[in-house]
This record gives sequence, structure tokens and C-alpha cells, in this order.
Amino acid sequence: MKGAILALAAAARATDQYNDDCRTCFLGNGTQLYEPAYSNFPKRWSSKVGVWELTEADVEAQVQLARQTEGNRGARLSRGALSGCREDLCCAERESDCYEPNVNAFVSIPVGCALALWCLVWCTCRFVPGAPLQQRAARLAEVKAARDAEALRVANLAKSGEA
Repeated sequence: MKGAILALAAAARATDQYNDDCRTCFLGNGTQLYEPAYSNFPKRWSSKVGVWELTEADVEAQVQLARQTEGNRGARLSRGALSGCREDLCCAERESDCYEPNVNAFVSIPVGCALALWCLVWCTCRFVPGAPLQQRAARLAEVKAARDAEALRVANLAKSGEA
């Protein structure tokens, strides 16, 4: 029983939080509620997209407009759809104001391409025979082999001189 009461209290807090986040959109002066289509590249939703509700006067004006265009049935359906808080709406003068450039995508794509190009050049220079790093490694191996051979020759001469 106590768990059910705690669950109801948590649900009430969540509902209150949802209502606190709800902002009011005042229609007029060209401002409208838009339902923008989600896209992430090249533009994403701006901060104008969120949880919005219409004022009662704006709901009534929209219902009257629906009555004129669709009749009483459309007005009844639109009143229920227009009242209360609704998510993923944009309150702006133009629908283009609901979007902003996705700066993260514009920055990360060139950085990723530059990184891929650098990896390609490094791998080519390191592992392809005849490439600069491959030639350098071969020269170092030759020098080391020559030093080792000289050290072995000197050690053999020292042993033969002792005997």
C-alpha cells in the first residue's frame, strides 16, 4: 500500500514538473504554433521548439476558425487538440525560425575527414614498401646489422688473440 502511495506521489510530481515546463504561446503579430519535422542535418530544432500551450483566447479563436472551415465537428475535435500542453511544437513568426544550423555536424565532419586522411597517409608511409618511413626503417635495420657484424668480428678477433 505504501509503495502505491509513493508511486502516485511520484506521478503527481512528474505531472507538476511537466506543467511547470509548459510555456504559453501568444498568437498574434504573426506568431504561430508550428509542428516542425525533425531533422538533424544540416539544421536541427532551435530552442523555440518545446512544450507549449495556447491561451484560452487563442484556443477560442482557433476553434472559431475551424467552425468556419470544417463545421461543428471540426471545432469540437480541434478544441481538445488545442487545449493543454503539447510537446515538440514551435512558437515563432516563421517556420524557418524553428530551425538552427547544426554546428556540431558542420565541425565534426571536416575534423573526421582530416583525421581519416591523416591515418591513410601515416599507414601508407609506414607499411607500404618504398614509402619514406619504410625506407628509413630498412636503413636503420642495415646500420644495426652492420654494427652487430662489426661487434661480432671484433669479439672473434679478441677470442683468437687470446687463444
